Amino acid sequence: METVKSVDEKFHVSEITKSAATVTRTAAVVVAMAVVNSTYFAKRALWVSDTFNRATKAIADFGSHGTDGSKQID
Repeated sequence: METVKSVDEKFHVSEITKSAATVTRTAAVVVAMAVVNSTYFAKRALWVSDTFNRATKAIADFGSHGTDGSKQID
């Protein structure tokens, strides 16, 4: 344990590791914010949402018709 402590004190491994972790975390947040705030991301998210809405409507419309294409009476 003393060896680890002396190496840490000599080379400041703990401080360097903490700094690297902080920089990495900050970079990850910056990248995530850039992706979320990009117009490309917003356009794709709207496109996916619209596609799901259309699919849901199509399934609901299909389910409300009988096998011969006429509307079912509940």
